[in-house]
Amino acid sequence: RNLMIRELKAEPPQPFVLAKDGTCQVRFDCGATKGEAFATNDFFRILAAVTGGPRSCAAATPPPNAIVLRIDPALGPRDAFRVDSPDAKTLMVRASNSRSVVFAMDAVWEALGCRWFWPGQDGEYLPAPTKDLALPAGFVRAESTPFALRNLKGPINAASMVFFAHQRLNPLTVPRGCDYGTTTCWGGHSFGHIFPQDCKTIKEYHAKHPGQFALMNGIRVANQHCYTNPDTIRTFQDWICRFWEEHPDIEYLKLTPLDCPNRCHCADCAKTDESTAFWTFLSEIVKPAQEKYPHGKYCTYAYMFYRPVPQCPVDPGMLVQYCLYNRCYKHDLGDDDDTKNLAAIAEFDAWTEVLGHAPDVYGYHFDCWGGTVPYTLPIEGIL
Repeated sequence: RNLMIRELKAEPPQPFVLAKDGTCQVRFDCGATKGEAFATNDFFRILAAVTGGPRSCAAATPPPNAIVLRIDPALGPRDAFRVDSPDAKTLMVRASNSRSVVFAMDAVWEALGCRWFWPGQDGEYLPAPTKDLALPAGFVRAESTPFALRNLKGPINAASMVFFAHQRLNPLTVPRGCDYGTTTCWGGHSFGHIFPQDCKTIKEYHAKHPGQFALMNGIRVANQHCYTNPDTIRTFQDWICRFWEEHPDIEYLKLTPLDCPNRCHCADCAKTDESTAFWTFLSEIVKPAQEKYPHGKYCTYAYMFYRPVPQCPVDPGMLVQYCLYNRCYKHDLGDDDDTKNLAAIAEFDAWTEVLGHAPDVYGYHFDCWGGTVPYTLPIEGIL
């Protein structure tokens, strides 16, 4: 009977109050990563816009409620978070990494009505102005992703990186001083920047070690490498190990030949097709670094002479970006009447079978023409 009386007298759960009478009611308890800094600054920015209050919680008396941000790698190796309000005074945010802290706080704002439709301020939708703002009692949000990368092609700038974060995206981008909204990557057609320790430019590398470059019409050319020369393999292996030693903060290293169709015609390279020669070389050059620097991740293109599926195993740790330039953008990709698109689908399916999953797609209709929609899309398709 006493237990029943106590339960009847218990107060109902209370909401977690963010603002009251236009005054901020929360303070942050968090670390100093860039993701946490962005999440807190963005919180006060949006709160001020909605309530009309100041853009910080600076006050003589600390606000009564706390948002606690904690980075917890135990949530998993990929982006994940959990937000819950154990009581009316605390909102607990646990995230697997600094990037996921931003995702978690965006989930809080989405519960209150915020939306982000495109990069920039005019793409941001905020709730109607109000002096009082609160999360419902027992608020809980939890998300995780099965995808290591969630990519969207388009212009890369400060506004787009914020937009990526709001959309829980993390495309591969070069380091830009932030660890939210993107996944740090160095490289591209990076083979033109890989040298032995005694060289500083590809011109010097070619002059000192011509045998490591592609043989074309009897001449060693500087715009492609010989993929069967053991010395070339050692040069690349040593450089990759030095890269991870000097850049432990980078997540992905992109290893791709120079953007040139030349390939080596030496006797050893001629023993196999050019795609197989390249993918065999790629597997060999990362082996020492995979043992010494297991945190490092790798990606590359399936492009030009190395776009066809090779006749050798592909390193399972290699992220492959299939370059879809071999299609017709005037027809739907699945158009049965377009033989070019059917061939592209068949090759893509072959890559899916070899990798055990679909490769990433480098979409030229979004990237090389600088637009964000297919440039051949008819106007009625947009409307």
